[in-house]
Amino acid sequence: MRGVRSPEVTAKIARHLQRFATWLADGLGHDRLSAVTPREVAAWRDHLAAAGNRGRDRRAAPMAAATVNNHLAHVSALFTWITAHAPDGLLRHGDPTKRVTLLPLAAP
Repeated sequence: MRGVRSPEVTAKIARHLQRFATWLADGLGHDRLSAVTPREVAAWRDHLAAAGNRGRDRRAAPMAAATVNNHLAHVSALFTWITAHAPDGLLRHGDPTKRVTLLPLAAP
């Protein structure tokens, strides 16, 4: 992603992936991507939708559906890259993002 996208977009993607890694480490006690299943990805999606943001008072607040979906798109791109470049069998369960649905967006 570095060198292909603008520095701002690169930083945003890195921030989203770091949120995922931090959530995994805090919740599961590890950040091994090979152990991630669709259940963890869906739980992270639901966490972001319920309390993934910080309000001005630093309390947890919901994230907008479009923002959550943007986070999921970046994690999905990471797993797509891993699937294409990693050794066979690294992702025993396959790409864990493929069976996780996006949040519905509000009508414009």
